[in-house]
Amino acid sequence: MISERQVLNNYNVPKEVTLLDAVSAIGSGQAEVINYFNHTFHLISSSVTTGSTILIQSSLDGTNWNTLSTNVISTNGVLEVSYSGKYKYLRANLSSFTDGNYSVFLISGN
Repeated sequence: MISERQVLNNYNVPKEVTLLDAVSAIGSGQAEVINYFNHTFHLISSSVTTGSTILIQSSLDGTNWNTLSTNVISTNGVLEVSYSGKYKYLRANLSSFTDGNYSVFLISGN
């Protein structure tokens, strides 16, 4: 039998997900079901000379997507984007591509 303490401990454990993994072509990552309220996205870029655009998107049904932010990346480095809100699905979408490699990591918690 699961104790109340075990349930609370699992509830407070952050979820860490890779949304894009060193991609270098236009396309969206897999939609992830996220049952948390606070979200931090880490957009990591390398080998960039001109850049690309990464969209952070949410959905209620996994089909129709709403863009939470549009992030134009024009240099190597890390960009951190944070949101609070209950979203059923979250994903990253490399919507335009000129050059470089892009990864997006998500950490969500309550």
